[in-house]
Amino acid sequence: MPQLLKRSHAFGKPGIEPRWTSARKEGIGTAYSVASRVWFTLWQGIVTEIYYPTVDRPQIRDWQFLITDGETFFHEEKRDLQTRTEYVSEDALAFRVIHEHPTIGYKIEKTIIADPHTPCVLQHVKVHAAPELLKKLRFYSLCAPHCGGGG
Repeated sequence: MPQLLKRSHAFGKPGIEPRWTSARKEGIGTAYSVASRVWFTLWQGIVTEIYYPTVDRPQIRDWQFLITDGETFFHEEKRDLQTRTEYVSEDALAFRVIHEHPTIGYKIEKTIIADPHTPCVLQHVKVHAAPELLKKLRFYSLCAPHCGGGG
């Protein structure tokens, strides 16, 4: 049997110590229905915690995009883009986030909501850019899980 199959832990264990994101928040969201037991927070236009099944059980530290054209730039959503966050409606705990890069010339519009019938946070994402840049853009989802609050 190969040595790989005999291992009981991942290489590089234990990895880095779990760390939490900033306590500063721009928003907190949940669904209108009690059928969904998920809550989320926002900071700098990204989801910074997702709590489930109770509001004291964080499962995700943060969730954002990494953006590149594959040649000239690599951007982290929360660090490299100018951000504006607003309510979708004053009666809903849902948000619209607009990210723009000041010189490259692309814009990301996200609507972030909690699904009312399942424990799920949804992001509807639109990307705006010149056609030649839009063909090159690549998005990668970067999610840092902290299942059960343990990292």
